[in-house]
Amino acid sequence: ANLIFTFGVKNVMPEMIREMSEPLDMHKAWMTANSVAMPMYTAVGFLGFWAFGIFNQGANFFLNFKDSHATRVYLTFAAAAGYLPIVYGQICLFLKIELRLGVLPTDWLQISNPGTNRFPSIPPVLFRFLFRLGIAATYVFVAEALLGVGLQNIVSLVGALAIAAFSFYLPWVIYMKLFWREMTQVRKAIYVSWTLFGLLLSAGGIWFSGEAMSHMDSDGLFRAPCAMNAFFMGKFSVAGHSPSDDPDGNGGYSSNVGPGSFHDTFYKLSCVEGRIGCSQYGACCQVEGDRIRCPLSNELLQPTMHLPPEL
Repeated sequence: ANLIFTFGVKNVMPEMIREMSEPLDMHKAWMTANSVAMPMYTAVGFLGFWAFGIFNQGANFFLNFKDSHATRVYLTFAAAAGYLPIVYGQICLFLKIELRLGVLPTDWLQISNPGTNRFPSIPPVLFRFLFRLGIAATYVFVAEALLGVGLQNIVSLVGALAIAAFSFYLPWVIYMKLFWREMTQVRKAIYVSWTLFGLLLSAGGIWFSGEAMSHMDSDGLFRAPCAMNAFFMGKFSVAGHSPSDDPDGNGGYSSNVGPGSFHDTFYKLSCVEGRIGCSQYGACCQVEGDRIRCPLSNELLQPTMHLPPEL
């Protein structure tokens, strides 16, 4: 999934080309930009894994920190600044479906195209409200139902299904569909090979995501705790069973080792014993009341502080 998401920008390339004053310069611009971006991307990736290991993956490595006011301020800002742009893509999706159904975005109470509107008895503004609310409610329903399979696993599955299609095999398929007769046999063979590689990559991502989900310690649909995907590992980083045993208070960056430490609870299982999936909360360690249980190490640990009530 990380590999697939690395190249996820390809799905916006058609829009980039459309907005260029000289679309034929796209190849030159793309190569120039990547000659700078890819070395930086690679350097940051290696540096991140050197510094944080597997714990730099996932939706937010801030979950390694302690649940402090500063961390919450940042996460609140990130939610507004980072997720609002994602809404633009949803708006485009809504508009595309609504236009296909003949519901014009400029119509409110009156319908200006009764001949092509498939829902002439419903005011357009009411249709848009119910349609978009229904999709949003479906998103929430699925998200609540699948909390227990792990956020990172869901991200991996999305990458394997959607990003892999946009980035690894659909561009080749679309090009072949448009220019098959003009292509040489050598080019056809190359394009078919890359298409098969993309499909193989997608299938592998789906299989590994499904396998990871099947090993999550979840009670079933709609029964996962709220902390499942909002779990601050830094909250359980002490080298003992009481706050007085945590002299540095560095959360996931504490140098402490021993029962209850971040090192023994997460890092040791993931990076020392090689169980890389243990970096995902719920895969190997989970919260039970105000304690942590790690079935693989048969430990029941007392955290630094009590958990907040589950939402």
